[in-house]
Amino acid sequence: MQEENLDSAIESLLNVEKQMRLAGDVAGTKKAVLDIVELCYKARAWKTLNDQIVLLSKRRGQLKQAVTAMVQKAMQYIDDTPDLEARIELIKTLNNVSAGKIYVEIERARLIKKLAKIKEEQGLIAEAADLMQEIAVETFGAMAKTEKIAFILEQVRLCLDRQDYVRAQILSRKISPRVFDADASKEKKKPKEGDNIVQEAPADIPSLLELKRIYYELMIRYHSHNNDYLEICRSYKAIYDIPSVKEDPAQWIPVLRKICWYLVLAPHDPMQSSLLNSTLEDKNLSELANFRFMLKQLVTMEVIHWASLWETYKDEFENEKNLLGGSLGPKAAEDLKLRIIEHNILVVSKYYSRITLKRLSELLCLSLQEAEKHLSDMVVSKALVAKIDRPMGIVCFQRAKDSNDILNSWAMNLEKLLDLVEKSCHQIHKETMIHKAHNKPSLLFLPTDIPQRLCAPPAMRFTVTKASEGYVRPAEPTPAGSLTLDWIGRYPTHRGLVDSLHIFEHGKEPAKVIREALAKALVPYYPLAGRIVQPEGCDPRVECTGEGIWFVEASADCSLADVNHLERPLMLAHEDLVPYTELETSPADTIMMIQATRAVIETFKMEQVTEFACGGFVVGLRFNHASADGMGSAQFIYAVGELARGLPEPTVKPVWDRDSYPNPKVKPAPLPDLPKLALEYSELNFPAHYINQLKNQYLEHANGRWCSTFDIIIAKVWQCRTRAVYSDPDVNIRMCFFASTRHILKVNKGYYGNSIFPVKVSTTSGKIMSSPVVEIVDLIKKAKDQMAVDVLKWANDEFESDPFSMTFNYETIYVSDWTKLGFSEVDYGWGIPMYCGPFTNNDYIASCILLKAPAPFQGTRLIARCVSSEHADAFSEQLNRFD
Repeated sequence: MQEENLDSAIESLLNVEKQMRLAGDVAGTKKAVLDIVELCYKARAWKTLNDQIVLLSKRRGQLKQAVTAMVQKAMQYIDDTPDLEARIELIKTLNNVSAGKIYVEIERARLIKKLAKIKEEQGLIAEAADLMQEIAVETFGAMAKTEKIAFILEQVRLCLDRQDYVRAQILSRKISPRVFDADASKEKKKPKEGDNIVQEAPADIPSLLELKRIYYELMIRYHSHNNDYLEICRSYKAIYDIPSVKEDPAQWIPVLRKICWYLVLAPHDPMQSSLLNSTLEDKNLSELANFRFMLKQLVTMEVIHWASLWETYKDEFENEKNLLGGSLGPKAAEDLKLRIIEHNILVVSKYYSRITLKRLSELLCLSLQEAEKHLSDMVVSKALVAKIDRPMGIVCFQRAKDSNDILNSWAMNLEKLLDLVEKSCHQIHKETMIHKAHNKPSLLFLPTDIPQRLCAPPAMRFTVTKASEGYVRPAEPTPAGSLTLDWIGRYPTHRGLVDSLHIFEHGKEPAKVIREALAKALVPYYPLAGRIVQPEGCDPRVECTGEGIWFVEASADCSLADVNHLERPLMLAHEDLVPYTELETSPADTIMMIQATRAVIETFKMEQVTEFACGGFVVGLRFNHASADGMGSAQFIYAVGELARGLPEPTVKPVWDRDSYPNPKVKPAPLPDLPKLALEYSELNFPAHYINQLKNQYLEHANGRWCSTFDIIIAKVWQCRTRAVYSDPDVNIRMCFFASTRHILKVNKGYYGNSIFPVKVSTTSGKIMSSPVVEIVDLIKKAKDQMAVDVLKWANDEFESDPFSMTFNYETIYVSDWTKLGFSEVDYGWGIPMYCGPFTNNDYIASCILLKAPAPFQGTRLIARCVSSEHADAFSEQLNRFD
């Protein structure tokens, strides 16, 4: 067909397609689209085909069914392209068309697989592996199970080929070995109404048993890299159990030989012992007499003579080849000798309770030094319990204690120790109070112009002196210009400073060290040294001015113990512990006014270091949420800590990259009304054993499925609050928390902007009051699962209304988790903080915050402002019922 005739035919069909599409005729639209694609294919007009595919996919209101049919049809032509260049171009065109469209996600995965295969054939293994890792097929509900497994196995294989063993392990964990044991006859179930229709796997996809063999062969490659002999043996055992292997002696004999060799090489432990006994019971082993005899020796409590064993099996060992090529090398030969020595030591420990080191070395055919070394290694690895009296040259073997007995003994000792600590603290506190009472003046006058909220009780009044304050600028010149904020950073409710307190037990000149590290950190994190500005009629943005961060150095005339380590109620004023500039203390320029006024400069971060008489210090931080979320803020503070410890640069390189973050067109909802709720502060430490008890209850309830500490504690707290506040079972109540979306959107590791999304749970008060905690956990986990779907919808601009819109009232509780942000791991050179957490001063949001409990308490701390005074006692009573 001539080119002009082809263009004329396409033009006619495009008019037909437009009429069908506007009329909503699915069948007609699909027919017109497919005819255009087929017309280009028959004319061998590959460039025209690519252009038409792109054009048809972008037409206004294009039907999903038409796009799906077009992509599937065009994929059939890939193998008929005249050359490699045309094939790659067609694949890339289809890949771009299907990107971000869930209804063609399976087709896109297959396209990526084809493109990766071409890259691999060209020798570009790294590019092929990176391409395959773009697709997470485990979330594809309509893809056949065997195709999913085959895709993930291809990802694992490419990672192994490029020697990326860490990623290979992560990817392999997406496949549960139990999936290969499923009954194929029960696989296909009649779909229920509303279920996703699972597509049939392509003909070139191996069967489940074939995939099982491929999986374990890849696991053998991975475990061989780590010399994990027991896992290699288990992988060979899984291959051996495949029916097609067991039925063919040519296949099972070499596999069974490998099982035997790796059983001998594996360190002695219960799993190795169980595999050893089950292998000996295998009837097929009778056909491998030498290997049966070797395994028999390992289960017999007799000393094995290494020299004779090696003489017998040396040729067999050196000629042995594994299924994937290569040989058992010198390292394996050394490990074999080591296992025989360990076996002999275990045999000796069975027959002797005391033995001289000289006699032990004779039985092991080793020198005194070698015998002592191997014995010590086994004691350190807890393979046996023994003590050496070196002056006497005597070894005493002991029976290993039961784990329950050891735990009970430790628990009793810890209980005694904590009792002593509690008594000592009580006596110290008592003596301190008596001393202060003796030294207390008869009258104490306070100036009338000092607000009472800034004054501690007369006997406990301390002073904080701010020695210096000013801006810390970057240590080197930094780029200038404007940077955009991410969508969340531009959100109206995120334009505010978050105050937090970070308490450290000791440090030498901390203000000087942190100031210098701060200046160095602001070089790679130079946007934080700028200002957020919002000219009239424009979105807020970052001006990289290099002005720096407001930094205050202060000192207190007391120790941390004097102020009870700043536990609530605070014995020092909030204003003394966090930095304030003159602009903020001016009545005309409050924080809220700064947020609302256009073209007003806002500070990213302010920092104050307060030193105490005991050598401890407190870092007070105020971070602007528009610039970063909690994890991003912690990333920056952690980098300051690394530079303070002498590292040349932060281990995680910061990435601004706000332009690549999703920028949906949905407009933020109007700011909600802010009620006056008159909330009471409460605090509770949840012991680790109680948390584990609740987790075990959920584990039993959910048939082995796991839940997090956050899930279980928040479920418990929500239930306690609901029981304390409501008697009416029909009140509609809500819980909301923000979860990180970094793993869903696959943002860069060094990204420190906002990457969060609200998770909302709605139900009735009666449901929460009457349900056990484990069922409330199910509600929370279900909402978290839905969040992953909603994030992608939001990123693809599929929300009609703002998902970030909030409602502030007494029926809604907001939760925040500070345990995993990273603040608790910050180290300026003197260890991690004793405690860190935010100030909770909002009286219009019912909120709860989870924190890492202060040392030495093991568990999680809950700080809450979520109930009014009339419900405070009932809420506290509910929380303290650890049932």
